[in-house]
Amino acid sequence: MENTRFNSPSIPTSLGGIKAADIKVNYGPDLPSDQEVVEYFNKRRPDTWPIIPPEEELNPQQREALAVFDNADNLRKDPSYKIITTTSRMLVESEARRLSRQKTTQVVDKGIKS
Repeated sequence: MENTRFNSPSIPTSLGGIKAADIKVNYGPDLPSDQEVVEYFNKRRPDTWPIIPPEEELNPQQREALAVFDNADNLRKDPSYKIITTTSRMLVESEARRLSRQKTTQVVDKGIKS
């Protein structure tokens, strides 16, 4: 499907003596064709900007956080990582079940009292 834009028939084509032309403009993927313009806009695209500044510009806390992030793959390879994550997951699931039972008990008790 061609990416186009044109004047809508619902918009009046006459504005105080100025007539709008019924033109159809193609905004296809091949525009703009000028390589200099393409390079200019590509340099300014937000998705090409660096996510973090160079390491020299980071403060000590940011450097430490980045080091931990970079070390995450090594931590996952550690055999105790799986044990710790499994234990943590079991504790969270257990607490969720306990809170669910507690809430159910509160609702039932409230229903009995009323």
